[in-house]
Amino acid sequence: MWSYESNPRNLIDNFSSAVDVDVPSRGGWSEDFSAVCSKYKIPVPCPYIKAVTSGSGPDMQQRIRIINAMVDLSSWRAMLLAACCVGSKVKEISVHNCHIEPVFLQDLATALRKLGTCPILRLHYMQMDFSKSYVEFQSAFVALLSDLTCVEHLSLKGNRLSDDFVAPLISAVAENFKLTTLNLSENDLTDVAAAQLLRSLRFSTTLKRISLCSTLVDGSCLSALSSVLVGTDVSADDEAKLKLISKQVVDKNKAIKELNKKRKKSGSPDVVEVAPSLDCCVKRDGKVVAINRSLAALDLSRNPLLDFQTVQLFSQSIASLPANESPLPPAALIGTDINKLTVLLRGHSQSLVDYEVDLSPQQWLLISST
Repeated sequence: MWSYESNPRNLIDNFSSAVDVDVPSRGGWSEDFSAVCSKYKIPVPCPYIKAVTSGSGPDMQQRIRIINAMVDLSSWRAMLLAACCVGSKVKEISVHNCHIEPVFLQDLATALRKLGTCPILRLHYMQMDFSKSYVEFQSAFVALLSDLTCVEHLSLKGNRLSDDFVAPLISAVAENFKLTTLNLSENDLTDVAAAQLLRSLRFSTTLKRISLCSTLVDGSCLSALSSVLVGTDVSADDEAKLKLISKQVVDKNKAIKELNKKRKKSGSPDVVEVAPSLDCCVKRDGKVVAINRSLAALDLSRNPLLDFQTVQLFSQSIASLPANESPLPPAALIGTDINKLTVLLRGHSQSLVDYEVDLSPQQWLLISST
């Protein structure tokens, strides 16, 4: 019979060293997990760690799921080592309503950097004691938000995250060149954090979908979104920042090329390079203006504090934006939705039921079914 105290914590004592060892997969995560537990003599592995398999052969993909458990550290580390085996098919890690410590997240970040091919991470309704390890949890989440983890879709739903807690996380998001989807729904976030996140999109060409659904947002953050969409003048400091971003992309890709040489020797698939930063500036009245055209969806639905008047002001502020103004050449828009943004603003107010703003640059129409 397994319990949280079934296994000593230090059975896999030096996790960083253990994860650096290239171990061929035995065919699937379950087989690899059993092998890791046997190697490190874990007497009773946590039975709530499961793998869901879809497809077969070269098309096989596996999702690791842990639900409603207080996983012991040795089982957690064994799960991660199994996921990192050479030839692993793990493409998603999903943890729901589990008690964790900062070291669990730190190990997770280390494993994801090693794996390099797991694009989806969901950490929902986690039981975390911030009163004891506030800074340690912050640091661990920042590590998870590094693009070195190669996570493209990150969901942190329902984790009681506050404005102060997510401030350094948002800074990490701004420097992430791989994250395309971020779900922060059902957290204790106000317009302070929402505005900070939206302002961080000023030079972003990667993040396409954000959810702030069911939070404490009242809509005042929409002024920050309006500024990002309408555009702001690029200063000398901004030009220096853009040059730094370009250099970061080049440096990251050089590091990835070197990493892929090592991965090729071990038989691991290549880590995908960071996509070159698209031009995020346009010329307007002789000035260079920073303007975001990559955001495709912002979900502010089911926010009981959302103010209809604030939403109307936002709609008016973006209504006059020129339809033909785009940082991309027309040919680059063909067959893509890079310049389409839908803001979901459904709230408890009757005025906000099914209220959407379609920000396609071809039409800039306000859509409302009420």
